[in-house]
Amino acid sequence: MMPWQRQVIDVAMEIDPDTGRLAYREIGLTVPRQSGKTTLILATAVHRALGFGRRQNIRYAAQTRNDARQKWEDEHVVTLEASAFRKMFRVRKTNGNEAIIWRNGSQHGIVANTEKSGHGPTLDLAFVDEAFAQVDSRLEQAFKPAMVTRPSPQLWVVSTAGTD
Repeated sequence: MMPWQRQVIDVAMEIDPDTGRLAYREIGLTVPRQSGKTTLILATAVHRALGFGRRQNIRYAAQTRNDARQKWEDEHVVTLEASAFRKMFRVRKTNGNEAIIWRNGSQHGIVANTEKSGHGPTLDLAFVDEAFAQVDSRLEQAFKPAMVTRPSPQLWVVSTAGTD
C-alpha cells in the first residue's frame, strides 16, 4: 500500500470500541486518475471476503455494467489469479451472475447502474467506482437498504474528479 492508501484503510476500518463494529458505514474517496484506486478497492474486498468471520456479499459498480465487468475481470480477477489467494476462490463468469466465490462462501460480484440494479440480496460491502459518471444516486438508494440489517456494512463511493 502507498501511504495515502494505508491512511484511508486505517480510517475506514476503524472499530467503534463501544460496539465492536466498523465505525463508518460510508466512505467517500476522491483521488486523481491512476493513483491506485483499483488496488485499494480490491484489497478492501479481499479483506472483507476473508477477514470478517462469516460469508460476505460484496458488489462492485462502475460507470456502466460493461465498465464494471471489464474492471472486475481484467483487474480484480486477473490480479487475484496471480496472487497467493489463487487457490482460495473460483470465478463464475456467467453473464449476469459474475462472482469471485471464496471458499468460505463470500462473493465478490458486479452490479449494473440501472434503476432496478442493486435491489437484491443483502450486502455487506459495495463500491461505486467512478462515481462522477453516475447520473443520479440510484445505486446508493439501492445499496443502503440492502445493508441495513448487516452488522458492519460499508458503502464506498470512489471517484476521480468529474465535471460540474
